[in-house]
Amino acid sequence: MAKILFLTSTLGYGGATKIMVKIANYMSRFHETMILCYGDKTVFYDIDEKVNVLWCAKTRCKVRKLRVIAQMLLVRKALHRLNPDLVVAFGNTEKLFAIVSSVGRRTKAVISERQDPYNYVPGKKNHMHMRYRLADGCVFQTDGAAKYFPKSVQDKSIVIPNFIEIHETKPEDNNIKNKLIAYSARFELRQKRQDIMVEAFSLVHKIHPEYKLCFYGDGPDQEKVREQVNKLGLSSFVIFAGQTKNIIENLKKSEIFVLTSDYEGIPNALMEAMAVGLPVVSTDCSPGGARLLIKDGENGLLVPTGDPVSISDAICRFIENPEFARQCGENAREIIYKYSPDKILNMWKVYLESFLTNDR
Repeated sequence: MAKILFLTSTLGYGGATKIMVKIANYMSRFHETMILCYGDKTVFYDIDEKVNVLWCAKTRCKVRKLRVIAQMLLVRKALHRLNPDLVVAFGNTEKLFAIVSSVGRRTKAVISERQDPYNYVPGKKNHMHMRYRLADGCVFQTDGAAKYFPKSVQDKSIVIPNFIEIHETKPEDNNIKNKLIAYSARFELRQKRQDIMVEAFSLVHKIHPEYKLCFYGDGPDQEKVREQVNKLGLSSFVIFAGQTKNIIENLKKSEIFVLTSDYEGIPNALMEAMAVGLPVVSTDCSPGGARLLIKDGENGLLVPTGDPVSISDAICRFIENPEFARQCGENAREIIYKYSPDKILNMWKVYLESFLTNDR
């Protein structure tokens, strides 16, 4: 039985963490599977009892550049002791640690791009190119993300989209839903653009004051969004619901789902909303994850990034055309079959196991 280790800096709330845990749970059916975390001992998602969760020592170094090196040495030491056949990393820093720790050893490193490489700052682009060149394998969520990298990287990579848990229960009837517009994401304005969502909602509110906006999630920029809401006089109409493990049940009580990100991989929250049959509005975010899921006007509405007027118009189109909204929501549910866990997780299994033979 091979030893597979997933390296992470967090087991807390987040889309990438959620997918990583699900993959680890699945791989534990077939191989000895470990998760090594060098961050806080907070576990948000359910981890299978077969998965061995380990905590790496955390550096106490206060100097930022030295802190990365010190933590990398601690991770390398832990990985040498555990001696896995394969290490898998999602986060950018974790990718670096995994590659450095596998140098000179039999351990192979597979890394995965979870966001949009086109949005790397100039200084980071060279570093990321080097990480992907040195890795043994790479997993991308979209063709667009894979094409950002040179052919040498593409030749050893695979495109595996996210999966969505199958929810066979029907969405609640619109007549008994609250008049809620749902938004689920971590509060990081640079990417998620909740500020644009608030601007769009302020326009919707002028036409349909009976609707409320509900934010699910937390993050470093939440207070900035609260201040914006208060400044616009919307505090009675915007709900900050925080983190929830029951996002599916909460989405069922909503009427519309909106995503306003500038860039994403394949958005988990968008997939979840579509799976429960909500009409969805999403920005056409780079590098094409939302466009992969949504056929504009058939199972949702795609709008330009950074454009609150277009987002507001799309939301109002659903509110004012309930039959169109119902039909889009019904069509959206088809993704639960196209992106089922059985199909997607098996793609991960086949790809990861290819590094456990002598073929690579």
